[in-house]
Amino acid sequence: MTDRPQYLDGSLRGYLDGLSSSSPTPGGGSAAALAGALAAALVSMVANLTISSPRWEDAHPAAKVLLERSAALLKELQDLVETDAVAFASVSKAMKLPKESDEEKQVRSEELQKALHWAMAVPLDVARRVDTVAQLALEAAEIGNVNVISDAGAAGLLAQAAVKTARLNVAINAASISDKEAGAVALAEMDEITARTDVAVARALATSQTRMS
Repeated sequence: MTDRPQYLDGSLRGYLDGLSSSSPTPGGGSAAALAGALAAALVSMVANLTISSPRWEDAHPAAKVLLERSAALLKELQDLVETDAVAFASVSKAMKLPKESDEEKQVRSEELQKALHWAMAVPLDVARRVDTVAQLALEAAEIGNVNVISDAGAAGLLAQAAVKTARLNVAINAASISDKEAGAVALAEMDEITARTDVAVARALATSQTRMS
């Protein structure tokens, strides 16, 4: 899309100014993707500092795989920071369509439902990816350079926040779509993702605490 926002090409201050403004975009879904990206970046940092340390040579092969996977997720989540805003903007655009005639009402309703489905699908996609980041944070806590093991725990906490935030965005759009079955399916998947992420993060935190002591 030509009107796709380029948040990550600007400053962090600029993004936060936009997030705090009266504009509905960027919003919670975009923030969830950003939190997930921060989590992935921290996993990558732990992996990089493990690979660069001779002391952790035995962990280098696993850390290299960890780095490859977290770097890929970092890129995907950065893209979703902007995609979520585009999806929500499509909802706002559909709501502004004319609704004077029966034909206009029908067109508006169809366009709005399409936009709401998209706005529900994007945070679900965010959560799927961040769930994987949470599993990587656990692995980073288990095999990473102990000098940055707290960052593996931090990655887990950020991932958990991202998933819970994404669930809120899925839920609010699921409540607005006419296809209640699709909404229920999305929420059921979100519940599975949330539960799985919670387990991984709890283990990552416990492991980080143990290795720090």
